[in-house]
Amino acid sequence: MTTTTGTTTPTSTTPGATTPSPAPPLLGVSHLALSAPDLPAARRFWTGTMGFEVTTDTPHLLFVVHWPSRVAIAVTDHEATVRGPFDERRTGLDHVALAVPDADALEDWRQRLVADDVPHSAVVDSGAGLHLNLRAPGGVPVELYVMDAATAAAFGLDHPHEGHAHGPAGSTP
Repeated sequence: MTTTTGTTTPTSTTPGATTPSPAPPLLGVSHLALSAPDLPAARRFWTGTMGFEVTTDTPHLLFVVHWPSRVAIAVTDHEATVRGPFDERRTGLDHVALAVPDADALEDWRQRLVADDVPHSAVVDSGAGLHLNLRAPGGVPVELYVMDAATAAAFGLDHPHEGHAHGPAGSTP
């Protein structure tokens, strides 16, 4: 739309809403990057409790990978400037949800969190699956989640897509 001053303003508030061609390919999530005020505590949590392996450890950046799931997480203290706890009520990240294959594995996680003295919720059936919630150091919410088949189907995750080896737990190629 052209205004009386000759400038052009967008007609849609949704970027890309009128893009006519298909998007270039994506392979998935490369990594999550989280801010935390205490990198040693983050390292203990992500490696000790969650079972990730450190691949990079510098004074202000920790990079960890969970090889079986190929989940990669970068944790930074932004040159020791991160202050205060995470607040999911602000614009940005709400939580990190990590997929768990079934209820038995979720119970194994619950027991591990108890053993490591990590505060967490009870296992809850949300109607979309089973989950429990906890917080990583710095306060980032982490959800361990077993998605039910109906929710996976509603999200389009009940079958593999071209280029993917498998779908969610319980799905078949």
